[in-house]
Amino acid sequence: LPMFVLLLWTSGRLKRSWTLVKKQEEWLAATLASVGDAVIATDHKGCVAFMNPLAGYLTGWEPKEAKGTALEDVFKIVHEDTCRPVGGILAAVMRAGEPIALAKRALLMARDGTELPVEGSGAPIKDRRGAVTGLVLAFRDDSTRRRMEKRQAAQLAVSLALMDSDRLENAAPRLLQAV
Repeated sequence: LPMFVLLLWTSGRLKRSWTLVKKQEEWLAATLASVGDAVIATDHKGCVAFMNPLAGYLTGWEPKEAKGTALEDVFKIVHEDTCRPVGGILAAVMRAGEPIALAKRALLMARDGTELPVEGSGAPIKDRRGAVTGLVLAFRDDSTRRRMEKRQAAQLAVSLALMDSDRLENAAPRLLQAV
């Protein structure tokens, strides 16, 4: 009889613990879904363990479908100027053991082939002992900022062309080039 009571008590305790863990998982998923950035977390092997809806939207992968897939298959980035792959974010973060920024001028290649300028960073996920157990990526669409940079550069070039020329006819070639 005492063993039976102990088992019942233990199973009740386990059930409460399981319920608490599930509630914490739901809270964390809801929190990460509410973040303004796209978020992808991997396990220690570099396979997607979590992806918030925004990351799914930007990559073209359904979060449930991406789960268990290698990060490099879901999060493909290339350099904007060369179109060469900028892989190895997982290895770079694991080597550094600290957060690192994504490559400058990175383009995310979505599943459907759409190219999207992104910025963001990757950081190791560490357990209590400091061992790296995965990676978390936070990234965002960078197209608006890049358009603004191009617009500002064109405005500056137009202003300089007008300042350096005594007549509009002389400035015209540089104006056309700037635009």
